[in-house]
Amino acid sequence: MGKRLTEIAVRFPKLILVLVLAITALSLVRVNTIQVDTDPENMLSEAEPVRVFHNQHKAEFALSDISIVDVHQVESIEFETGTSQSIGLESDIVQVDI
Repeated sequence: MGKRLTEIAVRFPKLILVLVLAITALSLVRVNTIQVDTDPENMLSEAEPVRVFHNQHKAEFALSDISIVDVHQVESIEFETGTSQSIGLESDIVQVDI
């Protein structure tokens, strides 16, 4: 099968080029209709326990958006600096007037 495709490509290079250009042109026409949903809430099903919990708390506290900051401990010399920066960030966030 691979040998046959190679023979066709070698015997009819202009045909292959036209086919590739046609496929590329069709792809370019359709590229504007592609929609990508990157909302993390939509990555889980409606019945997923984590999403149900999240939606309940959003409704309970009348929240529209939540920002989550996740700090991981890394074994390095810079950990103390990073920790103090994250604590400073936390105190800045608490002071934000909504």
